Amino acid sequence: MTDLQHERTELAHADRHIADADRRVGRLIERIMENKAKGWDTTEAERLLHLMHEILDQWHAHRRIILVAIERGGRPGWNPTS
Repeated sequence: MTDLQHERTELAHADRHIADADRRVGRLIERIMENKAKGWDTTEAERLLHLMHEILDQWHAHRRIILVAIERGGRPGWNPTS
């Protein structure tokens, strides 16, 4: 597998993970709203939601790095900080 093919495979994985996480975040938001309406304490669920958003932000950043690598032809040795 070439580096470019590998990057495209990684992009597909990242897209699937992000889509799955988006669904999970959406469901957690629904449950938080339902439980708040019942008067339940949602503090821990809200902490989890915050953490999930932070992780999703990192996955989106990772996806952007993959896209840049694809744009550069999947060349090895690329340093995103330079």
